[in-house]
Amino acid sequence: MELLLHLVREHKLDINDIPIAFVTEQYLQYIEMMRKLNINVASDYLVMASWLIYIKSRTLLPQTGEEAPEEDPEVLRQELQRQLLEYQRFKRLSQSFRQAEEEQSWVYVRGGNGDGIMLDPAGAEEPRLQVTMFDLISAIQHLIESIGEEGVHLVEIDELEMADRQTFLLDALDRAGAEGVVFQKLFEGARVLAVVVTFLALLELIRKNLVVARQSANFAEIRIAKAVKDE
Repeated sequence: MELLLHLVREHKLDINDIPIAFVTEQYLQYIEMMRKLNINVASDYLVMASWLIYIKSRTLLPQTGEEAPEEDPEVLRQELQRQLLEYQRFKRLSQSFRQAEEEQSWVYVRGGNGDGIMLDPAGAEEPRLQVTMFDLISAIQHLIESIGEEGVHLVEIDELEMADRQTFLLDALDRAGAEGVVFQKLFEGARVLAVVVTFLALLELIRKNLVVARQSANFAEIRIAKAVKDE
């Protein structure tokens, strides 16, 4: 559901009126991009892709009135909407909990009189949104398109090349400090292959919890920074 919700946000779609054909096409494009980047595609995404294709096929077939209720295109569409709305509520609730946790990340100081004083930690920032993998894939797609070279083919990266890129990224983020770097800055002047290798190295650093990707709001610029110990 994560990728589907991302598409709804990215294209500003109405969950209650999802254009199945368009969403299916976009969904499959993301899956194909992940395959080309050698990103493991979880079975859940393939199941959803199959379901979208099935719903699309049912909407294109002439209706005879003899279909089983569970095969009615409108019933299938409504079930998709129900699951997506449920997942969206879950995501919002999780995000609210996380933001509340960040807002309450105070320093507890015990004064001489034994009273507890809650202090805002120095340099505390406003809570920021976590960036999903699909936000990053969308950003890298736009970046590759802007370079104007031939599209991405299936990429095979050796371990040494990946390690070199990770070192490059960590050094760059060390120099940037707590503010981090705007996502696109990490790829300035690079050709498509170098962009892809750097992107895969970045995903690996995020997976290892060495690096974080954040936004101040939906669709705001993505910033990359080294993770602090409690992130």
